[in-house]
Amino acid sequence: MSNGIKTTFALPADATHETAGALYNFLTAHRRTPVIIDGSECRHVGGQLSQIMAAAVKTWSTEGIALTIVDPSDAIAEHLSILGLTEHVLAPGQGTKA
Repeated sequence: MSNGIKTTFALPADATHETAGALYNFLTAHRRTPVIIDGSECRHVGGQLSQIMAAAVKTWSTEGIALTIVDPSDAIAEHLSILGLTEHVLAPGQGTKA
């Protein structure tokens, strides 16, 4: 049972396939608990990482547990848009420039 505290995974500036593996391991270890993915420092993101984030958002949502992606960088927003995953990963209004 969750105590309401969210654990954070901060994406590095260069999110390589090693980052995708680390995020997968983090999410596996924190399954069924609220988590935050901080994307503020990420300047490069790959397809594998985007797919993991999309799958995690769907899984956590289906289970009724919060998974929040905070401060997605322009690089994350652009990459998700290219892959057609923006609406599946980011909250409404995230990843859009004012």
